Amino acid sequence: MGTKTKALITRREYDFTNSATATTLSVPVLRSVEVSLGETAELCVRVHANTNAVDGGSIRVVAKPVSLTPEEPDTDFLGGEVANADIDSSVSAPHLMLDSFTAPFGNAIQLTVEGVKGDTDGTMKATISVDLVMRD
Repeated sequence: MGTKTKALITRREYDFTNSATATTLSVPVLRSVEVSLGETAELCVRVHANTNAVDGGSIRVVAKPVSLTPEEPDTDFLGGEVANADIDSSVSAPHLMLDSFTAPFGNAIQLTVEGVKGDTDGTMKATISVDLVMRD
């Protein structure tokens, strides 16, 4: 059984402090990452720092299947979430979050980081890095 690891996000801070309350702000990080080399896959999110003082708020790392076509190059054909990591105020750094992909996940995924802010305002930022582990 072979294993292949891809570094998707190097250590990086995501700050959603100034986003409006009761909103979700999505930041597309990678438009398309090939995942066809594995029968199974895992999202590995390392939380290096977490300053989340917002009740009900979280920073989410989300993987969704994506299909891109040359006929419509500006359109991302997306499926539902296959893996995610929710970083809320209860997560203390350093921390490792793992989530196995649910099948089917196609041959490529799109990775986004979302700031989900509740009804209260406050600091909401995290420093993370993300890997993808595929096994055949």
